[in-house]
Amino acid sequence: MDEKPRLTCEQCRQRKRKCDKGVPCSSCKAAGLRCEAVQRARLPRGRTGRAKEKNKKLEERVARIESLLSQARSKPEHDYDLPPSDQQNGEAAQSPAAQFDGLIAPDFWTALSQEVTSLKGTIVGTDDELHDEDEALDMKPDEVSITSDGLLFTSSTSTRTTVDAARTLAAQLPHHLYPIFRDRVDNVFKMLHWPSTMRNIQEQKGKPTTTESLHVLLLDLSIQFMALCAMNDQECRQLLGTSHSNLVARYKTAVQDILAMVDLLVAPKVLTLQAFVLYLLGIRACGMYTTHWAYVALLVRIAADFRFGAERPNAYSPLDLEIRRRLWYSICLIDTQAALDRGTTPIIRRSALGPLPQDVDDDVLSGSSNGANTNNCYTEMTVSMISYESMTCHLRICDAVRDGADTSWEYKIRTVAEFEETMHRKYIANKEPRTPYDYMAMATAKGIISNMQLLLRRPPYRQPNAVPASDKFDVVEAATKTMEKHINMEQPLLERWGWKIWPPWYALAVVLAEMCKPDAQGLNERHWTVALAAFHRYARPSDDPESGLLWKPITKLLRRVRRQRRAPMKDGGDEQIDGPSEKLSTSTFTPPELSEPLDLLDPNTMDWDPSINNVNGSILDDPEFLGLYEQLDPTSGISWLDWDSILGDDEITFKV
Repeated sequence: MDEKPRLTCEQCRQRKRKCDKGVPCSSCKAAGLRCEAVQRARLPRGRTGRAKEKNKKLEERVARIESLLSQARSKPEHDYDLPPSDQQNGEAAQSPAAQFDGLIAPDFWTALSQEVTSLKGTIVGTDDELHDEDEALDMKPDEVSITSDGLLFTSSTSTRTTVDAARTLAAQLPHHLYPIFRDRVDNVFKMLHWPSTMRNIQEQKGKPTTTESLHVLLLDLSIQFMALCAMNDQECRQLLGTSHSNLVARYKTAVQDILAMVDLLVAPKVLTLQAFVLYLLGIRACGMYTTHWAYVALLVRIAADFRFGAERPNAYSPLDLEIRRRLWYSICLIDTQAALDRGTTPIIRRSALGPLPQDVDDDVLSGSSNGANTNNCYTEMTVSMISYESMTCHLRICDAVRDGADTSWEYKIRTVAEFEETMHRKYIANKEPRTPYDYMAMATAKGIISNMQLLLRRPPYRQPNAVPASDKFDVVEAATKTMEKHINMEQPLLERWGWKIWPPWYALAVVLAEMCKPDAQGLNERHWTVALAAFHRYARPSDDPESGLLWKPITKLLRRVRRQRRAPMKDGGDEQIDGPSEKLSTSTFTPPELSEPLDLLDPNTMDWDPSINNVNGSILDDPEFLGLYEQLDPTSGISWLDWDSILGDDEITFKV
């Protein structure tokens, strides 16, 4: 009899499976994995074991500090220009941080690689496969391409000329752009009180240039800029007679020039912050995720001086107080969205939110309405309130993780369950959608519920505790539904709000990673087809300076899934796995029947938009896409986050 007991094998421990401790165990045999038996003395448990572990860690830290001090004393006084030794390079390359340096959401990819055995080897491999002609991907750039700004705004040399030109520009298209802003932006991102905003703009027209008029002009230009960002090129040509990119570039430059004149960093005002928020919303809608993410931190710092969320009610009029609350929650929402874009936690804490804005129309705040609102209709604030509720739930979980508070799984489940109950009670139950806005509000509420469940189990940031093995929630199904709801939001009835849809990249990554598992045969064609459609719709080339680093590991996952699907089945000889990945040479794509694709739009039925075409072989075999990944360096200046746990491409160069 062995002196040391045989413990759960390494594969069963990682996969959270019951191990019979055989050599090999039955679980590894069934999964086709190499069983790594573990035979050693059991680790100490209880209070004594933890104390020894803490003492050991403390001793290691002390020894490390002493070693660093001795090295510092032995080095020459000026050695900072010397290149590191080969040994140091080797040690750095072996560390997880060095292997996955320079990419987005490292914690997300770390957790994902731990969940799926052998996934890490797929993504940390070389990029040679990215240049294979057979695997070429057709990922189209954004329709609007505008260059990134410097960190600070700069104005023209002649202030008077710039102001005059900005006034002229602001007076050209407001009769077209104001209605578009109201219909597509204001009712889903309700930051402004529209009647008072229009009154301020009209009062300042024709007056001499003053500090006040300059702030109003900035807000006017920002409104029109955001309206343009919510349009497409065809609409701009038909309605405005010129290209989308040309108009967006002109208005963007004008907004930047006026932002520089009003001293945004030194003397900001509420009007200035409103304009800056709309500017950030616009550049994000145009795909400038890097610039948007950098500016959000600046916005949060500037807003801190206004003490939003801690106002004394008697210090402001009811209208001014509500405008401040709307502005503050809009800033918090942008911060949360930017954090999800980059796989990190938001800057703003839940304790700083303060009271929610009122769920009422602008007419109620203006005093022109009695405020009556039946229980079965939505207000102008409804979609924004849904976003605020979800943001609050997300911040509750994030703050608990950061503060080391009650981070138990039961607490997180309870938090999300309370959020789901609130969504159903306030925005879904007993509602009778009649207009496209009503359908969009209900779709938003149901989509956020599904997405929150996915975020709870596969967050794009690091969480201290893993999801317990007892949790039976179907993550793949939730991720697939999240992508379905995003795609369904692009139907003709809802396409006017398509600008606000963000790429569900982590949902796509979860589905592709699960399909890399040895037992992925349990996933049906719907998961693969929806993932392929989402990739085609949202993916960008990895040499795109705005979001390329985000899509590089996802592209590698997609390639591995395609290779697995093309390989012969183990039990079927040369039989190939049928599906949309095999014969994809046609020019059209007929989506499969989605699992409850219209649940988000009950009570009426809506079909998958047939205009989502070309999810076929052309996106994977176009030779024009070859070489798009040649210039990617994880150590470049674009270090949004470190994907410490997946990518280690240290020899690739990136040029912006």
